[in-house]
Amino acid sequence: RCAVRAQAAAGAPGRAFGYVVCSDMRGMRLAPSGASYVVVKASEGSGYEDPCKDDFTAQTLAMGARLGFYHFAWPSANDVGEEVDTFVAAIRPYLDRRPFLYLDWEDSKAYYDYSWARQFLDAVYERTGIKPFIYMPASVAESGAWEGVSNDYWLWAAGYPSTAPQVPATPDCPYAPVRRVGWT
Repeated sequence: RCAVRAQAAAGAPGRAFGYVVCSDMRGMRLAPSGASYVVVKASEGSGYEDPCKDDFTAQTLAMGARLGFYHFAWPSANDVGEEVDTFVAAIRPYLDRRPFLYLDWEDSKAYYDYSWARQFLDAVYERTGIKPFIYMPASVAESGAWEGVSNDYWLWAAGYPSTAPQVPATPDCPYAPVRRVGWT
């Protein structure tokens, strides 16, 4: 449910370099990485707050990197309101930092529950004033009808091609999921 995902080579022109972290990486020190952003797992499902959230958040802020938080959703098991409550409670102390917010959409039993995703994103935006993103496998973005969500919320489609080296120097996603033009 969590992996370090290097997004681009450090120092590569026009690209940011960062990580997605959670308690699976307990003890990891972020400062030596040179990351320009870190997305921290804040919560999961209904009632779970990542125990390393505050440590990784403090490290991110101390090194001057851009802060983000994500919520790992279980739409096949939980009510959307419970999960929104869990996420917003976990990030509330940091909202003054205007972090990036993400809905991590990886529950294969609910890949195409567009309504649940939309309700979550709308409720988080309404309660925080920050427009969240939705993160999902590129294959889900590519094969689903996500336009009803992507018209208002950015899709972060993750692609991990098996033929490309799994290093920050090869960040390009080979998929062409839903495009959103002119989003503000």
